[in-house]
Amino acid sequence: MSIEALPRYGDEVAEVHGTVPVKGGEGEAALAGFKVPPGEIHTNISSIFWHFDDSLRAKGLNVHRFTLPDGFVNSVSQVMVSICELDPNGRPKVGSAPMSILNVAPLNNGAVDVAYRVDWNDLLPLRFNFIIVN
Repeated sequence: MSIEALPRYGDEVAEVHGTVPVKGGEGEAALAGFKVPPGEIHTNISSIFWHFDDSLRAKGLNVHRFTLPDGFVNSVSQVMVSICELDPNGRPKVGSAPMSILNVAPLNNGAVDVAYRVDWNDLLPLRFNFIIVN
């Protein structure tokens, strides 16, 4: 696909920062400064990290700020989070309580705010699994 074949959206565009792989086109360097629609910017991945936290027991609707190791996350990191219950031996399990991750907000200070829900009457031991892509 050549640069000319990419869709253009008038004023609703964002500038490409970095490189965008183009199959069959003129190469990544040809896209410097080219404008593409917001949300369709693809860049090279520089790092992928995983992390988990078993420190919480919770029920109901909650927001928690997780502090990850230095350099793992910033406000433009792509952060995916999952939640599960822990058994009495600290191993992940699929329990009877419905659980969901509602919102995830990576911060510039190396922390991630996570809003989540545990639909159960008692406090349950939880594991939060993180995948961080930079």
